[in-house]
Amino acid sequence: MKTTTRFPFIHKAMLFGFVCATLLFSACSDKKDDPQPANAPVDLPSSVVGTFTGDVSYTSGSGTPIANAGDGTATLTKTGDKTYSISFSDGVPTVTNLKFKTASNGSYSSIDSDGSTAGMELSASRLSVGVTKGSQTWGFTGTK
Repeated sequence: MKTTTRFPFIHKAMLFGFVCATLLFSACSDKKDDPQPANAPVDLPSSVVGTFTGDVSYTSGSGTPIANAGDGTATLTKTGDKTYSISFSDGVPTVTNLKFKTASNGSYSSIDSDGSTAGMELSASRLSVGVTKGSQTWGFTGTK
């Protein structure tokens, strides 16, 4: 009488299942984190943070302008977790609670975080600021 054994078939099925499960789990575990949303705030590299020299302007809430012909400064500093401030020369008030997102070509642009209209773009060598908050306006264009 010939004895049929199912062991080789069961052994092969279990081995096949183990290999498939291992491949499935390893493929899932290598999955990278989802990319950040387009408007997610980022930490700026140290090459971008610093002092820029250029044209600074400011108009107060009362309409009094402060202008500079080209030798003003704007200093971008980190103040917290992905937040920054820009302090200006010539008695122009500091703009605080700024957040930035990655733009194109290694540059960064501002994200509205406090109800102001902030249009800023910066790179390691250039800073452009256009901010309106209430009836106050700030402007700066300069380079490092």
